[in-house]
Amino acid sequence: MPQPMRVLPLLALLAAPLGAQVRLGLLAGGVSANITTTATADFPNKSSRTGFLVGISATAPLGKRFSFGPELSYVTKGVKAKAVPQNVSEEVKLAYFEVPLLLRANFGTGAIRPWLIAGPSIAFKSGCKLRLQTTNPGSDTTFNCKDIDADVASSDISAMVGAGIAFHRLGFSVRYDVGLKNINTKNGATDVVKNRTWMGVVSVSM
Repeated sequence: MPQPMRVLPLLALLAAPLGAQVRLGLLAGGVSANITTTATADFPNKSSRTGFLVGISATAPLGKRFSFGPELSYVTKGVKAKAVPQNVSEEVKLAYFEVPLLLRANFGTGAIRPWLIAGPSIAFKSGCKLRLQTTNPGSDTTFNCKDIDADVASSDISAMVGAGIAFHRLGFSVRYDVGLKNINTKNGATDVVKNRTWMGVVSVSM
């Protein structure tokens, strides 16, 4: 797991060579996380898990319309599943330090300015827990993934796309983060599991 304070300087290193007008920002938002998987028996009746993100950004202009925006954020992901006949609910809780490297296309020069973003993202797992709830008999137990042989990859690679709008120093965007890597690393397992995440993000430029 990378230490956040070691990753923070990457934003300045990535953006600084692109121009002197680098602008830093703060990010916060909500997350609706899910997965795609071939292991349907392990995730019956799966549904989205609500999470959050917080982070920082650096934006460097690339001409009049485009800019480059590396970010560092802490994001919670995962999935929920429920086996109805057995009255068992399962929740996989994943947490990542994520580094999107986003190209941004800006439109307009007025007070309200829309934009589009796209680019790759690298994520480093910082936590993984499994919560099991039963109703007959009633129980609610949380395990660390490594303690129950639920092997999840230490990193992930994804493609991120989104659209947003800026109003002075405030920004509002919706993003879709598509996992490209199989995060199921259990020995002998052939099932493919990939993250899928919707994000609603509020940003403030410094």
